[in-house]
Amino acid sequence: MRLSSYEAAKELILTEEEIASFVGPQPSNLLEQIEQILELEIIGSYRNFLETFGAGIFAGVKILGISSDDFKSPSMLNGINYTLTLRKEIGLPSNLLVIYNPGNGELFCLDFNQIKAGEPEIVSYMPAIGMGLEYDAIADNFGEFLYEIVCDDL
Repeated sequence: MRLSSYEAAKELILTEEEIASFVGPQPSNLLEQIEQILELEIIGSYRNFLETFGAGIFAGVKILGISSDDFKSPSMLNGINYTLTLRKEIGLPSNLLVIYNPGNGELFCLDFNQIKAGEPEIVSYMPAIGMGLEYDAIADNFGEFLYEIVCDDL
């Protein structure tokens, strides 16, 4: 499993405590429940992120994940509830898991149909685009994506 970019981002997050606010570790049994509901196997560096940080904010950037053991309740950091809601409301494809919403209509998602070296690719998804290209590859994996976010905001 490729975690080098993730490990570098993790180090920076832990070092920059004054601009980092995270929920905290999430247990494996909760991840298993979420996988059943999403019908996705959460793998790679994003799974490590959930087990280590859960969800949180770094320098004002909200990184979605698991914000509590009540993952069905909406909250600003609850990527699980947000993904399930978008599946119902806008037909978000079931292979996508939303990890970041910059607020401009674009959603950054893990794409579980595009697995490389045990990691889902990160794609930009534009729900407003009804036909044609809806996905744009952003990063090979969550670790690279997180590292870019962390480095951009330092």
